[in-house]
Parts: sequence; C-alpha cells; structure tokens
Amino acid sequence: MHALHTANPPLVHGGIKLSNCLLNASGTIKFANFGLRLIEREVLEATRSVNAEHLPYSYAPEVLRHDLTRLEALSSQSVELFESIPPLTDKADVYSLGVILCELYTMQRPAQLKGITTMGSFVNKVCSSSLSLIPANLPAELHDLVALCLEPKVR
Repeated sequence: MHALHTANPPLVHGGIKLSNCLLNASGTIKFANFGLRLIEREVLEATRSVNAEHLPYSYAPEVLRHDLTRLEALSSQSVELFESIPPLTDKADVYSLGVILCELYTMQRPAQLKGITTMGSFVNKVCSSSLSLIPANLPAELHDLVALCLEPKVR
C-alpha cells in the first residue's frame, strides 16, 4: 500500500477488500481490481435489496459518498457537480486496511453490519460516525492499530 501511495503520481485504490488482496508465493500482497470500484447505480439505490455478501463493507465512508456523488452528477449530467467532487486520498485505503485486519483476525465480516438488507441502510450505517467496526475481542495491539486506521482524523 505504501508503494501505491508514494508512487508518482500517487495511486489510491479506493476499493480494497479482502478478495482484492492476492498473496504470491513469497508472501507479498498484491492488490487487484484497480479502476473497477465505482459502485453500480442499481446497487446504490437506497431501497434496493442487497445480498450481504455483495456489500462494499470495507470501503471507507468517503468512498461511498464519492461514488454516490459521481452517480448523481452523471445521472443529472451536471458538469459542475462532477468537477466539485474532491479526489479520494490514501486515507480511504488505510480505512479499508483496518477493516481487513479485523476480518482476518475474526474470520468474518463486521458483525455490526449483519442484518442489513438495503443499500441505503448500509450507507447510512457506515457513514454514521457512531459506528465502530472494531470487535471487542481484538488484542490490544491490533485494536490500537485498527482504531488508527478507522479514525478519520488520524488516518
């Protein structure tokens, strides 16, 4: 991830999830699916029923907001709105890393997102500042690292 973020120009994946992390024979992690992150309009419909397996649960809240605004700009054909969208920063990938670390430790997706059946409720819950994706049973060292990854003011 550091290599991506310090490249010239810097690269932000924006869609890192566990299934996009590939491990080679020497133990090096490679990221896949660059540029394929924009969530489809149909999936983002607030009332659309979604399979929990397809929720972009590891995406940072700013990535969800970014994609929603891009889709709104495209559907309204608003050049001004499209040009006003700030670019994603490396902080989005750091957030995803925190979620992935939790998933690797617990071997399951965030429990706080279970039972969500619509994309609208998913986006509202993830973008809520009160949501904590950190499992209570994380070891202290891992808990502190994940907390840094998920905290917008720190990451």
